Amino acid sequence: MKHLLASLGLFLAITATTHARIGETLAELKARYGEGKSVSPRMANTEQYEWTKDGYIIQASLRNNVTVLEFFHRTDTLMTDDDIKALLKVYRKDVRFTWSTRDNCFKSSDKKLMAGRQEGHDDWIYVRDISATEALSGKDKAKNL
Repeated sequence: MKHLLASLGLFLAITATTHARIGETLAELKARYGEGKSVSPRMANTEQYEWTKDGYIIQASLRNNVTVLEFFHRTDTLMTDDDIKALLKVYRKDVRFTWSTRDNCFKSSDKKLMAGRQEGHDDWIYVRDISATEALSGKDKAKNL
């Protein structure tokens, strides 16, 4: 039990500083992580960048220089459901995420964000701006990124 609590505490400390936030600009991302590298975009009409930091691969998709979609992947182990809940708890101070059984994802209290495991790639977690990603790729395509 002590090991679990210590691991959770470490995870919370790392995630509080190692993830981007929807709405950040590329300059803010570079200030947090460094230059990063441009990678093939996951969505049309976006730019995608990737960083590796503190045991995570972080990918951010930007539209008009604003982050609309993010992916997180732990390099040391698979993310558990508790890891995801811990990440979302510290993701942004102004929103709270709750599980939606109907949509099989977490939704933010401001109804602007959703998060969950990437369909077909359970080791990648996404957080996305609902309206921005639906506008970019169509409602049905964006639902299960």
